[in-house]
Amino acid sequence: MIQTVYLLTWNADKLKAAKIVFEKYWINVESLKPDEPEIQWKTSLDISKYMALSMCKKHNKVVIREDHALYIDGVLWWSFPWPYTAYYDKLCSAEDF
Repeated sequence: MIQTVYLLTWNADKLKAAKIVFEKYWINVESLKPDEPEIQWKTSLDISKYMALSMCKKHNKVVIREDHALYIDGVLWWSFPWPYTAYYDKLCSAEDF
């Protein structure tokens, strides 16, 4: 059975949340800092899958990745400033959106 998984993140709050969830299943979660640039792709699933597999192979560890994204119908995906989705996420609550 897996005893430790590595969460790809620099974010202490994401690590804390993951530890709370996984400890219920007796799984330890440690942080693994990504050591390569994040790719930009059409979906957050594609980005997460690429990063997790890449870091798993590189470090020979069980790796997980959390990601979220903002998708807006009618906006051409290449014209929206995707690096700023975290800004919009903090600026506008889901209820207000």
